[in-house]
Amino acid sequence: MIDLSVIIPTYNAKAHAHATARTLTRRLAEAGLNAEVLLVDDGSRVAERPSAGELPPGASVVQIDTNRGKGHAVRAGLLAASGLRRIFTDVDLPYGTDALLECYAALGEADFVYGDRSLPESKVLSQLQKRRKLSSLGFRLAVQSITGLEQADTQCGLKGLRGEIADEILPLLKTDRFAFDVEIFQCARDRRLTTRPIPVQLLNGHGSTVRLFRDSIVMLRDLLAIRARSLRGQYRTAKVEAAPGLQRPEVSKA
Repeated sequence: MIDLSVIIPTYNAKAHAHATARTLTRRLAEAGLNAEVLLVDDGSRVAERPSAGELPPGASVVQIDTNRGKGHAVRAGLLAASGLRRIFTDVDLPYGTDALLECYAALGEADFVYGDRSLPESKVLSQLQKRRKLSSLGFRLAVQSITGLEQADTQCGLKGLRGEIADEILPLLKTDRFAFDVEIFQCARDRRLTTRPIPVQLLNGHGSTVRLFRDSIVMLRDLLAIRARSLRGQYRTAKVEAAPGLQRPEVSKA
C-alpha cells in the first residue's frame, strides 16, 4: 500500500526533473513513507523527456506525447497514482519538502489541502518579478469576480487530495491549462469537501512557465467555462461517469 503519491508535471526540464526525483525519493524515505514520485512529462522535446532508467527506485515517468497543458498533466498524474494521499507540486520544488510533508499530514483531516502564500505565517524568501506580481493580482481579481471563490491564493503550486477524493472528482475536471487550479477549488466548494490551507515558504519564485498577460484570453475563457459548469451543477453530480478520453496512462518505472 502506497502512503503518498507526489505528482510533478514537467516540460522541457529533464535535468531539473531528475534532480527533483532524487531529492523527493530520498526525503520521503527519510520520513518513513512508502511513497511514489510520478514525473509527468507534458510533451517535451524528445531530448528533454525524463528517462525512467535514470531515476531512483520509487520514481516513475508518465509520458504525454503532445503538449496539453499543466492541468492535463496533473490529471494524468493523479489518475496514474495509487497513493492513499496525492500531492502535486512544481518541478522546481518552490516550497521545499517540509511543506509537502505538512500537506501530507493535513490530508489526514481534510479532503483537499492547499498552500496559501497570503497566510500570515507564510514567508517569501524569493522575490517575485514585479510584472509577475501584477499579472497574478489581475488573475486573482478575475477569479473572484467570475467564480465568486473567496480564496486569496488559488495558484500556489502545492496542493493535495485524499486518494478517494481524487478518484471521485477526476472525471469532473476539464481544464487543461493553468486555470485548472481554480476548477479544483470550484469543485471542492460545490461538493462541500473539507479544505484546509497551510502556510508555505516560497523558496524559488522563478520556475513558472505561465505568462499571464499572453495567456489571459485562454484563462478568461477557462474561468467562464468553469463558472458555467458550476451553475449547471456539474461539479455536484452524484453519479460520476468517466469523461471521454480519460484513461489510466502508462507509467514507466526505473
